[in-house]
Amino acid sequence: MNESEKTRLAVCGSGFGLYGHLPAFLQIPGCEVVGIFGERGERILNDCQQTGVPFFSDWRAMLDQCRPAAISVAVIPRHQHDIIAFALERGISVFAEKPLAVELAPAAQLLELARAKRVAHMVDFLFPEIPQWRRARELLDQGAIGRPLHFQARWRFLSYDIKNKIHGWKTNPAEGGGALSFFFSHEFHNLEFFLGKIRSLDCRLSRAPDAPGPGETAIALTVSFQNGCEGTVQFDCARPGEEVHSWEFQGDAGSLALEKTSSSWTRGFELSRRSNTGPKEVLPVPALESDPTCDERVVLVKSLAARFIAWHRGSIPARPDFSDGLRVQQLIELARQSSATQKSMAC
Repeated sequence: MNESEKTRLAVCGSGFGLYGHLPAFLQIPGCEVVGIFGERGERILNDCQQTGVPFFSDWRAMLDQCRPAAISVAVIPRHQHDIIAFALERGISVFAEKPLAVELAPAAQLLELARAKRVAHMVDFLFPEIPQWRRARELLDQGAIGRPLHFQARWRFLSYDIKNKIHGWKTNPAEGGGALSFFFSHEFHNLEFFLGKIRSLDCRLSRAPDAPGPGETAIALTVSFQNGCEGTVQFDCARPGEEVHSWEFQGDAGSLALEKTSSSWTRGFELSRRSNTGPKEVLPVPALESDPTCDERVVLVKSLAARFIAWHRGSIPARPDFSDGLRVQQLIELARQSSATQKSMAC
């Protein structure tokens, strides 16, 4: 690719595609956003007017007319497969939202197709882009607490859809929603990001009685890893007045804690370490850059988007990719089977 030639990219999605993907890709050097597809509304039309990005109400028409070399996709998961498969068949690189698909077989098909077409393909698992999370992973890899033996993770909050009784796709597993697919897809990726391959899991799903939609709202997970570490995850997105996201790792030489100290989704994490004999030490980590004009997650999407565009333009492959998306889909299905059968599942 000519170094002076920009990569033409189109965005699919008028939700997070509009306020998450679009501003992120607009900031990537070497990338030109040539169109955005979504539902017609005041916000998307205003943003298109301000940015000069053309609006399309039909994604096929956008791809035919704009002829992008890459696309980003942030639509209802049930519809994501068709758009991604259409693009991959035409040799278009794809940056996708999580979950990659609603079921395992379509996710596997997308990975196979992306590899066959030899195009860049990534999934927006964004928590590991947070500086404190990256540093925690580095410390675990470096043996800062010795051999990891046990962990405990907690993620509790009140989701917007449950708070406002919204009966939409985000609370419907058939559409790719429900807590396990919509939120916990992140947590499955985070688990293997920190501790490597999961060996087995035991999962129990439950639903708050007054929650809108049929989807689960709480998840209790016990998991063991191939490296011998074991632990639990407690998740609940129907907890009014509670904002918790924490990870605690116990090793044979000490412990490491990662804890959210603010109401922000991505900022305010504190990373601390304690040896078996010493006091708690808060570890300084450079703060995440901030732009008050954008959704707080844009800076994390931008980090991933930069690697995606670099891959497309001839750099080395980047992670997380569709293989990570497929792995998360496998874990989601095993968790559902575990909850349904009340049995532990090998992974």
